[in-house]
Parts: sequence; C-alpha cells; structure tokens
Amino acid sequence: MSGEILPDAWNARFANMVSWYATKLIGKKFHAVRVLAGNRAAFDDIAREPHPSMLIMNHCSWWDPMIMLALRHLYFKNRTNITPMDRTQLERFQFLRKCGLFGIDPDRAESLALMTEYVQKRLGELPRPMISLTPQGRFVDIRNEVRPRPGASAILSRNTGMRAWRISCEYGFWQDQRPEIFLSVAEIAPPATCSTASWQRHLGDVMESHQRLLAEAVKSRDPNLFESILGDRGNKIHPLYDLWLRARGKKPGIELKHRLASDNPLR
Repeated sequence: MSGEILPDAWNARFANMVSWYATKLIGKKFHAVRVLAGNRAAFDDIAREPHPSMLIMNHCSWWDPMIMLALRHLYFKNRTNITPMDRTQLERFQFLRKCGLFGIDPDRAESLALMTEYVQKRLGELPRPMISLTPQGRFVDIRNEVRPRPGASAILSRNTGMRAWRISCEYGFWQDQRPEIFLSVAEIAPPATCSTASWQRHLGDVMESHQRLLAEAVKSRDPNLFESILGDRGNKIHPLYDLWLRARGKKPGIELKHRLASDNPLR
C-alpha cells in the first residue's frame, strides 16, 4: 500500500556479492578513489563500533550508493546495513532489498514517523546495524547549500548514544582520461542539544563546511593531500600507445610539470 514502508530483506551473502560487484565496477569506470590523508582511520572506527551507528553522505550522483557499497566491501563487511530509498524505485529493483534497502514515500507527511519507527525496530533486530543515508533526498550539486531532510536528525535525536560519521564526496577529472572519486570522512560530534531541530541545523552546517574543505583539496590537484584506497595505477593514455612509449624507453601516461606561481602567467 502506498505510504507504508516497503521492508528490507537483508541477506548478508547477497549484500557481500553486490558490494564486491560495486567495487569492481567503480575500479573499471574510475581512475581512482581518493580519501583525504589521515581520514582512512575513520573507516576502521566504523568497522569496530559494536553499537548501532549512522553514515551520512551528500548526494550528487547516481554513483553515491555504489560508493557506499564499495566502502562496505573494503572496510566494514562485518556490519549490517539498512538504507532508505524511494519506494517507487525500489519496487522496480526489488533485489536491492536484500542489500538492506527499504522503501519510503519521501513526499508523504507520515513517512518521517513511519521511517523512524521502522529504523528503530530494525536496529533492535539486526546484528551490529548501521543505517546509511543521503539526507538531501535528491541529487544536489556540491556547490549548492546543504538542506538535509529531517530523517537522519529524527533518528539521531531518538538514539542519543548513536555514533554518526559524515562522508563528503566529490567527482572530478585530474590527469587521467577517467574521472576520480574524492572523499573525506570523520565522526560527527553531536550538537549541544540533541533535538531533531538541533541535529537538522548541525548536519547541514557540518556537511556544507566539509564539502567546501574537500573541494579546496580537490582544486589543488595535489595527490599528497589524499590517500588512494582504490585504483590509481598511473595516468595512462591508451594501452597500445603506452606500450609503444615503453618500447622507446619512455614513460607511459601523462606527467605533471609544476612551476612556481607568478603574477605573470607567461613567465
């Protein structure tokens, strides 16, 4: 019935298989997945956390859920995951329910209460549960203001001991012909008052400020600011041309040449 929750059908073996596939797909379509230097330890914290927890990511691309699945494969296969999805879309892709996706009607007024109750129930049923959300609820350009929907805030205000991590994500091109994925991750300290409204403002501020910090690092094009967690096997041009360059004793791919900044671009 429209308006009701379409429940997940979590299956760990199936989720592991899909997570593996997502990792392979990202490795094929992207040159590299990079995380800000020093941030990778947060993934280990998520894996070790024994209690229910939350992952929050901005939503700018079709690839976002694939990234969540790939991160699960790489770092926290030991966690059970549930994720809300538009019910209409989930009805078309029912197999995703086995990966922990459950369906909601995001534009119906009663959906917030239904989702909160459903999540509360599943947190008590599943082993080491984790809920992953993109609280913006729709694709939003990273340069736009972050306005999260209240679902994540309602869950966090009800579970005052729940730890939450935010993942900032951006896609871009550097030197390779394929795009790259850039991430930053850190735990979110709770606001002074753990009400839904306080969490709502806090999440918006945290997500937006960290998106800006990540954007500055991406704009620098400095690989030393990042750590590669997938891919990054050198900047290649074409397999045959790279082979020809090697046969001539030259390095394949594109090399970067840096020079000192100058007020005069011709100097």
